[in-house]
Amino acid sequence: MSEKKSAEYYRTRGDNEFGGNYVEYSVECKSEGKLKLRKLWLILAYIGFVVLYVVLFVVLTKIVPLVAILPLLLWILIFFTWRYTQVEYEYAILQGAFNFSVIYGNRTRKELLEVKIKDMTTIAPYEGEMIARTEAPDIKHLYSFISSKSSPDIYAAIWQDEEGEKSALLFEATNKTLKICKFYNNPATVVKEMRY
Repeated sequence: MSEKKSAEYYRTRGDNEFGGNYVEYSVECKSEGKLKLRKLWLILAYIGFVVLYVVLFVVLTKIVPLVAILPLLLWILIFFTWRYTQVEYEYAILQGAFNFSVIYGNRTRKELLEVKIKDMTTIAPYEGEMIARTEAPDIKHLYSFISSKSSPDIYAAIWQDEEGEKSALLFEATNKTLKICKFYNNPATVVKEMRY
């Protein structure tokens, strides 16, 4: 990734009071696939809301002054729903555990997953055999915390969850993240040369 492009999609921190075994990383999802479809559906829903409101309150009931509050109602609808089209994934590694969160519209944060690095059986680049392993029928849960499938530094991790089911996750790795993974689980971590 070029310096300009990488600054646009992520931020990373790691040198602090935790002695170098801490990293925080976030990626903003590119507008493609499901996210693009979600934006289209919301725009259509906003148009449908305006049309329905005008038909109900102007055409059918002839209460024309109610049109004055339409912009306010539309703004409220957009304020509470459009944030779900701006998705950012963030992970932090602290004391040997990945903590994954999703952030909607820079306002709403939701914790999604916590998993210890030492419990992972494999941490490797998401290519070749690793793609097949994450899509295998024995994987019961697949978590994706990536900006785009075309991102160059996607890694996958596989582990067994508390219920004994195999799970996998996709994330975008930095050199600092991989060093920490090797520190906590060297035998399971496979590292390729990073681009930045």
